[in-house]
Amino acid sequence: MKTNFKPQWLMFLGLPLVVSCATSRVVSPTAKVPKSMTIETLNRTQYEVLGRTSGQGEAHFIGLWPLPIWWVETDDKGFVFWGTRPAVHARHIALQRAIESFVKADDLLEPTDHVHRRFNPWDARIKVTVSGKAISIKTDKECAATDGNCWESLKWGAKE
Repeated sequence: MKTNFKPQWLMFLGLPLVVSCATSRVVSPTAKVPKSMTIETLNRTQYEVLGRTSGQGEAHFIGLWPLPIWWVETDDKGFVFWGTRPAVHARHIALQRAIESFVKADDLLEPTDHVHRRFNPWDARIKVTVSGKAISIKTDKECAATDGNCWESLKWGAKE
């Protein structure tokens, strides 16, 4: 039995290895507020900085090309069929893990994203590390106990 080996086959089989690549980037996102809503910035007396924190999340995009079937799996056992934008899912997981690392934390101050992408034509693995300073927003009682009412400047018609 004779096989018809052709050197062109090696080129075809090596194509997925050529198009595979990896990227990394650092992002400092800004908050996107809907036009129908306004958010006042916090004064330094209205929150407490708890310390530096970071969290990590991963997402895996899988596509069964040329079939129109794809999904996103996350490292917290999440699954989105026909899901897109795996970096968004990974960033959400990383942000939640960073906030949950401090018991009293409400949010992160100036979060920075470190995104590492590795992708092929049929799949992509995204790893996002979010780091920043964890803050706790003070309640009215906490403000009154420290230096008076630190929410006074946020009343309607108050002048600074």
